[in-house]
Amino acid sequence: MYIFEIYISGFKSLEGLNSKETINVGGMSNETALYSLFTSIFVHGSYTHLLTNLILFIAVGIYVHKYFGNKIYISTFFLSGILGNILTKFASDNVTGGMSGCIYGLVALAVFSSFDKSSELYESRWLSVAATSVLVLTTFMFPNVNVYSHTVGFVTGCFIYCIYSAYIKEKEVHLYEKS
Repeated sequence: MYIFEIYISGFKSLEGLNSKETINVGGMSNETALYSLFTSIFVHGSYTHLLTNLILFIAVGIYVHKYFGNKIYISTFFLSGILGNILTKFASDNVTGGMSGCIYGLVALAVFSSFDKSSELYESRWLSVAATSVLVLTTFMFPNVNVYSHTVGFVTGCFIYCIYSAYIKEKEVHLYEKS
């Protein structure tokens, strides 16, 4: 999608897009069409925004994908992003784009799973909590950060983890009872 941004807006998009340009390449505002709830996930305002999102996405995504599998990984990614965008669309006047809401959902899955003794992150669970705390604090420290999307994304990830955890534990109890 960023290549599309460069195609539409030229190399100026590397420095950052203005509101109109962001909307033209799929960004979202309270006035854009509903499909922008999805397309805005893949729109980034600048190369630093894109790189930050990609680094976090790869760092957290690899673990979450390995630990939870395709269905939970993809469901959490899109559900966190779209739900965050729904709140943003109706509660904010800002033009927005990016996958931070999606990433925050994945971060929540990783942090909560780190307290599971079978998790690869169990030994470093407090490091996970500290890193997540710093990430969450940055949400409130910098201007032009979509607080709605980040918050809803994280809460969605927590909710999905709770459902996943309850489902797995219930499945393990039934397996134990059968043996």
